[in-house]
Amino acid sequence: MEVSGVGLPDEAPWKKMSAEELEHQYLPSRWVVRLGAEEALRTYSQIGIEVHLYALRTPV
Repeated sequence: MEVSGVGLPDEAPWKKMSAEELEHQYLPSRWVVRLGAEEALRTYSQIGIEVHLYALRTPV
């Protein structure tokens, strides 16, 4: 029985990409968003608060 979209693809998706797209996918410096020090600390703190509050609401 064959199921559409399941199993090994005929060809790996990366083989169909252009050299430029492969470089973009491979190099994190091309797609990682850099934050300044202040914004990074603010984001880190906010995520910590959110995770803490989530943990408090989650039953054990």
